Amino acid sequence: QRVAIARALIHEPSVVLADEPTASLDTERAYQVVETFATLIHEQNRAGIMVTHDLRMCKYVDRVIQMVDGNISQIISDPQEIQELANFSAMAAAGVH
Repeated sequence: QRVAIARALIHEPSVVLADEPTASLDTERAYQVVETFATLIHEQNRAGIMVTHDLRMCKYVDRVIQMVDGNISQIISDPQEIQELANFSAMAAAGVH
């Protein structure tokens, strides 16, 4: 995944799309890949769009657009709300209630 991200950025696109970049990774590797993606996007002043079912990865984004049945159900831009969503998802994944 890291090589794919680097390859995508080498052509200097204004927008980088990442479709399920963490799908086949364990949690630690998933965080590393998304953190790398977010850092490179920020450093190179690019826009990044990441599609994921893993809401724990929200902590690396500026905006969350949730979809249900192919329709936008919610847009979250508040950093605190995004962090709360990521924290809640991480706790749920860990089995904490």
